[in-house]
Amino acid sequence: LETGLNHQSVSRNNTLPIPFAQSHVCQSERDVLASIPPMMDYFKSNPYPFTAISSTQSHVITSLEELPKVLNLLFSLDYIMLLLFANSPLTYSGEDYLDGRYLLYKKSGFGQLGMIGSVNKPFQTWEDVLQMYLNGKICYRIRDDRAQLIPPMSIDSYFKSESMNAQTQDIECMFSYYNSELSCFGSVEHRIVDTQPMEQILTPSAFCYGLMENKEEAYEVLEAIRNDLFKGKSLNELCDRAITLNGAKSFLDTDFPKRLEKVLSLAEKGLRPEERGFLDPLYSRISSLESPAKQRLYRGENTIDIH
Repeated sequence: LETGLNHQSVSRNNTLPIPFAQSHVCQSERDVLASIPPMMDYFKSNPYPFTAISSTQSHVITSLEELPKVLNLLFSLDYIMLLLFANSPLTYSGEDYLDGRYLLYKKSGFGQLGMIGSVNKPFQTWEDVLQMYLNGKICYRIRDDRAQLIPPMSIDSYFKSESMNAQTQDIECMFSYYNSELSCFGSVEHRIVDTQPMEQILTPSAFCYGLMENKEEAYEVLEAIRNDLFKGKSLNELCDRAITLNGAKSFLDTDFPKRLEKVLSLAEKGLRPEERGFLDPLYSRISSLESPAKQRLYRGENTIDIH
């Protein structure tokens, strides 16, 4: 962990004004999804097809000591990011979803193994983070240049089992798709946000970074919102609710939008004056939780329909 986090030690003064964001499209994912008939129709008729399979990722540079606080804040923010930035509408089994990309991961094999989503239990130390990865699953390995399927088991169990004949390079076969992950760039990668309209591409990163400047206060505010309004529901339960059209509307039945104004003010406080313009789309969006996906549905754009 320490080696990875120290890989990029970059000060704020010699980088972009906020942590770098990247819009990522995986060629193999695109090819696979495009082969599904509903996806093919969607790609042909939709002006923004890759929001269904690509994300805007924010990378936070941190230290080993601060790592638990960074992850705790990002995971507590997940359902809010879904509400504000969903941009991959689809219909699944007759229900309208605002964030179909999140749903597809949830329904994937990784979702069945419990390797996606938020982590509900707060981290106290970096050892807790390490344990999360030791509990991560491995379900295949490479032998003689071919993939060899094995019964899914934790990394810890796999390397401790003499019968599995584990090899050091097998660690590369572990996949983890939590909403925030340690990345090969030596950063914490927040990957839950759909690709945004081009003029708003840096808004999610600005929002995250502003909160990172006041991460302890921001985390307390977010936890108070969850406990006061949602009776301590798990972060994953709130994410599941946030990705559907009806579920997202239900957040308007409380004073949640009003409480979000405090979160936005903390984000603004953490940014320089010249950076705060990146947050402009959120001032009007928070009151009605009007994500890009909602706007696209209201415009009558075609969505993927998966039965």
